[in-house]
Amino acid sequence: MANPTVEETRTQLKKAVEEQNFQAFDAAYGAFLSPYDLYQQQRGDGDLAFTNPIFGQAGSHRLTTTPQDQAVPILARARAASSVLAEMPVQERKELLQAVQKRIAARAAEIETTITADTGKPIKLARGEMTKGDAWFDWAYANADGQIGKLNDRRKPMGAVQVIGAYNYPYALAIGGIVGGIAGGNGVIVSAPLKAPHWVFPFMQAAQEGLDDFIKQKGIQGGNAIALKAGLFQASFGINETLTREVDVVHFVGSDTVGRRIETMRPGKRTILEMGGTNVVTVLNSAVNTTVQNPKDKSKTVYMTPEWIAESIYGGFGPASGQRCTAPRILCVQKGRAEQVVSRLAEICRRDFHAHKLGNPFDDKTEMGPLVDRETFEAMKTAMARAESLGAKVSHAETWPPNPNEFPLSGKAYWATPVMIDWSNVPAEKMGEAYTLMQHEIFGPLLHVVKPVETIQQAVAFTNEMDHVNRLAGSVYSQYASDADYFQDATHVTSMKHNEPPKDMSPEQYHGHPDRLRIGGGTHFELYTQGPIVQQGQRFS
Repeated sequence: MANPTVEETRTQLKKAVEEQNFQAFDAAYGAFLSPYDLYQQQRGDGDLAFTNPIFGQAGSHRLTTTPQDQAVPILARARAASSVLAEMPVQERKELLQAVQKRIAARAAEIETTITADTGKPIKLARGEMTKGDAWFDWAYANADGQIGKLNDRRKPMGAVQVIGAYNYPYALAIGGIVGGIAGGNGVIVSAPLKAPHWVFPFMQAAQEGLDDFIKQKGIQGGNAIALKAGLFQASFGINETLTREVDVVHFVGSDTVGRRIETMRPGKRTILEMGGTNVVTVLNSAVNTTVQNPKDKSKTVYMTPEWIAESIYGGFGPASGQRCTAPRILCVQKGRAEQVVSRLAEICRRDFHAHKLGNPFDDKTEMGPLVDRETFEAMKTAMARAESLGAKVSHAETWPPNPNEFPLSGKAYWATPVMIDWSNVPAEKMGEAYTLMQHEIFGPLLHVVKPVETIQQAVAFTNEMDHVNRLAGSVYSQYASDADYFQDATHVTSMKHNEPPKDMSPEQYHGHPDRLRIGGGTHFELYTQGPIVQQGQRFS
């Protein structure tokens, strides 16, 4: 019997969701995964079980954690592959990346399908991850030579790079490290996210196919070919502390707690951390009812009404279910016209699930899927209840979560529409606990609104108070671009946007945290090579 095509699988998975038939979903997904060589090696009665967020049920596809005693041979293979790649000019490494990118493109629909099946992310958002990946490949083709150097002057590889991705954007948040690692001449170990591991199977298949194409094209033979095939692209599953402690470079994307623990495990070693942020959005009075350059198409203008600004901010935390490291977490508006934006956002959050286009993730019309797990769902409920007890105004759909009689999957899994918590009228003596709630990253579609400020200086002071640690991203809505520049300089937030929600601007610009190594920009490929790195005046060893 022939293996199902990706189109057939998507049709089956979509139908299973429509019929709320988890057994059919589980069987179709298993049949889809079974042809991948790496899946066959990892499947069985392993210790890694996964709860599907669409249905809230555990699937039958168990994987096995990579044993601690496998760390040494994994690293040895990666470093052996690196020793071969180190002798190649950067131009040839770019040709390798081109071969891999071509094979990834051929399997893009397969990678998208696993992302949606694992996370419940709408399929069109999963498709967008592939576009982000293409941007990283293009950045390598244009910039790797200049950053790494040529011939005898080029920077030397580190050896082995571990890329630990995140479940919310499993491919898009890993590919920058993978591309950087290969361009730098390293063997790469891709560690599958615990909550969304299955994208690694079609990716690794594509990567190995691209590597085979490159080896054949270049006529690489003997021990060099064996070393590249064995160690250039490897995968690990579950938590392997020995691997993470001993690898030459870790590129981690995920929570603050895990990121800081990894950093502690690796004193003095190259560690790249992309963690969360408070992501404060500020709306100044000058933004309201003003014509400005359209942030999405700079050849055009847009008239920013309160409704337009509210929809723009909602676009940052709603459609992705808040599961984005740069999603707006806190809104601060200037006292006056800008306060109208708050009331418009409350109206948006009071829409029912139909208006938010919450639905079957395999339907191209869907814009919101489920939260990834019960922990996130319960954290939202707890925050809403506590906020109401402190006197905050909580805005959400009349029925939250959706009524199972109208939306059958609700109640079985973790489906939620956006929520806004307005702290504007809460007494000052209760705001200490309120600020603690705001700074806790729930990673769901929840936006906090604080009491309006009088001046831009007060808005900057508030941003610095709330986001003085990670300073990942933020945005300012204003008639004047100079206000965004002022915020950037006064807060040192890495990515400060103007008249649009916070956003990851890599690879073209830096992304990450001040005082730490950041990806993207003019030093990205240096991160995976030996020697000091200077980013915006800061020197890192």
